[in-house]
Amino acid sequence: MNSNVFRIFDNVISRNLTLKFYSLIKPISAAWNMVANNLANNKENLEAEKNILNSVSTSLNSFLTVFIGWGRILQSMDKYQLEL
Repeated sequence: MNSNVFRIFDNVISRNLTLKFYSLIKPISAAWNMVANNLANNKENLEAEKNILNSVSTSLNSFLTVFIGWGRILQSMDKYQLEL
């Protein structure tokens, strides 16, 4: 009889805990989804900013290369005209 009382008591406690934990699943799941969505959005924003920065850097590099090359051509033309 003592073990039957223990089983009933254990059964009631475990069911009660299961129901308590089950009611916590929905807020925890919602919080996890919110964190995951924020991380995904932040990653996408960082990727977009990285692509923009890379594009600007490449464009500036190309522009400076052309600018320096044009300056070198003008310098050599000026030097050539001085020799004439």
